[in-house]
Amino acid sequence: MRISKEFLTSYCTNVAIDSMSIMTPLELFDLPDTFLDEIATVNVSTGEQLESKIIPPNFEINGIKVKAEIKNFFGNENLVIMFTSKHLEKNYFQGLKSSTFLDAFLYIKKALRIEIAYTKYITNSTCYDIDFKADFEIKDSTFHMFLAEHKNMPVVKFFKSKTKKYLEKPCFNGMQFINRRDASISQPFIKFYTKSDELESRSTDFKYHYNIHCPTDLRRFEVTVRNGKHINHLGISNNLNDLLSMSKGMIADVMIKLYLNHFPKTFISSLRSDRPTVMSLQDWITCSLMFELMQVDRNADLDIILKEFVSSFPGISDQSKSRKIRALKDKLLLFIENQKKYDLTRFIQTPDKAFIKR
Repeated sequence: MRISKEFLTSYCTNVAIDSMSIMTPLELFDLPDTFLDEIATVNVSTGEQLESKIIPPNFEINGIKVKAEIKNFFGNENLVIMFTSKHLEKNYFQGLKSSTFLDAFLYIKKALRIEIAYTKYITNSTCYDIDFKADFEIKDSTFHMFLAEHKNMPVVKFFKSKTKKYLEKPCFNGMQFINRRDASISQPFIKFYTKSDELESRSTDFKYHYNIHCPTDLRRFEVTVRNGKHINHLGISNNLNDLLSMSKGMIADVMIKLYLNHFPKTFISSLRSDRPTVMSLQDWITCSLMFELMQVDRNADLDIILKEFVSSFPGISDQSKSRKIRALKDKLLLFIENQKKYDLTRFIQTPDKAFIKR
């Protein structure tokens, strides 16, 4: 069972940005005199001031964190503000996007007492540490089945529910790929979790102050893009205005790419036991990987996939490519025929809440 682009774009709600750090040249702001607090350490015996520290704004209002700091990059001072979906208050689940970001911007302006024009802010700001998210509803039994599909992956860590719902019968309610601090381009940080449990255990003040209703079967898929290098690797812009303008399909592409980063080695090793005797291991792995590509984009043309796949082979003539394409097509059709017998239906995505086509 795999998450596909079709599943994200057709059956998930609120595919958007959940949080991000936004960096803007400090000179563009009008800041109040009290924006930065200064704390001095004093010798109580002599009254001598020993040292002083500048403390940036970092506080919480009704479960909503407000955090800002001034950072120096290459000799230029920038104001970095952490934006999250909670800054949308009652519209929390919609996430940060072009149609909602103004509300979050106005919330931060009021909380920090800063002045800057909205258009100036979104066009002159860059972003990093971006969390993309997608919400979907599935039953507990199906979600637990989905989690179990990943139990043999060494980078996966499961976590149990801490809410009253599962006190009598504890069970896993989510998982994450790699620790956030250890995440990299090749192994990005990813989470799947039950949103109602997370709100109940970690965001109680926010949930009850804003009367946030969350279905008990709501799950969240979340990925993190850490820094500029990671952003460039994915081929997206770090400009705030560009990020807010990303379509649902563009965000889905990024999320699927990060999710599939974790699979090649584990996926290939799991195929050894599934392979029928009518195919070599090499052909079985090749067809399996092509089948995975087909599931990422269900509208993709088989002939185009095969042509692009074979075109990547070095030092092969056009005539040889044509023969290779025909041979691979026959093997792929054989693979698809055998998938029913060898229980490979776990790779087929469906919109059904059961999440798997049986």
